Amino acid sequence: MVKDGREAKIWLCDLSVAVNLGYNARELNEIMRATRDHQQAFLEAWNDYFGA
Repeated sequence: MVKDGREAKIWLCDLSVAVNLGYNARELNEIMRATRDHQQAFLEAWNDYFGA
């Protein structure tokens, strides 16, 4: 997620944080919660797009 010059990269397979540039702990927890809530849909879209 990129917003206002801040960036976070979350690995979908195990929901670990690969990069966090500028998000505080509360914001990162919100991002992680949203990612966890939609993990399956994100993985399906990724696999559909890349043919995995």
